[in-house]
Amino acid sequence: MTTPEKSTRPHSAFRDPKAGFVKIPVATSSRPRRGCCCGHSECKIVSKAWVALGDIRGAMFQLPAVSDQTRKRKQREIKAGRLNRINAHLNTNSEGSVDRRNRSKEGPPMLTRGEEAKKTPARHVECFAAHHIDPIILSKFQREDTIPLSFLKENGLWGNGFTDADKVKHLDGDMCCYVVPSYSLENTKHDLVHVQRHEELNDLIAKVVERRKVKHQLRSANNNPKTTTPDMNNAKRQKLSSSAAYTEDLEAAICMLHEQLEAFTK
Repeated sequence: MTTPEKSTRPHSAFRDPKAGFVKIPVATSSRPRRGCCCGHSECKIVSKAWVALGDIRGAMFQLPAVSDQTRKRKQREIKAGRLNRINAHLNTNSEGSVDRRNRSKEGPPMLTRGEEAKKTPARHVECFAAHHIDPIILSKFQREDTIPLSFLKENGLWGNGFTDADKVKHLDGDMCCYVVPSYSLENTKHDLVHVQRHEELNDLIAKVVERRKVKHQLRSANNNPKTTTPDMNNAKRQKLSSSAAYTEDLEAAICMLHEQLEAFTK
């Protein structure tokens, strides 16, 4: 394994700077049981915040397990190469996950239960935080070890966290790149602020819409259409304070925009 090198992430004119502002949903928002190998104290805090939002960036991805028991030589080389590049980008020197299970056709199988297995565990998992991966990649490739080189170039990521050192020939012969943690902690913290604010506004809109529905139902139940006229409604509005009238108009505008958005997305 080569000496870890610190990764830099220059800005690109082709990469969408707001790509990380959109929530990337995950099926389950359970708290990861393992920490990130990067060792930064802020990394754990950021991961918990993403978990609370139900975003994939709160997950933990397993480091490759490089084992001589891997049957296919090329697959073993890809795992070793990716582990090397992960260490280079995170400036760490992890040996990766451990998998002592015997998957070869020869020799006895590795014990996975009982006292012997407890003395020498068959597996040991090391992880890194998903938010270290560029959100553009996470939105398309969440559980892949490699990614097409063409995808990186089309989305402004080539030369923007990915270099020739990350390139590898895939099992099918096509040129691709390892999926590596090229996204800085500063960038993911910046994205987190925007996603949290967006979620807060969505919750606020939902509360306003629900409140307006309840008020409309109460008015409909109390008002007699035969005796209630537009002039009477205007008279009631004139009695409202300027702040109350402003709130009424603002709530009505929010509900109108919400209805238009729902109609547009159907």
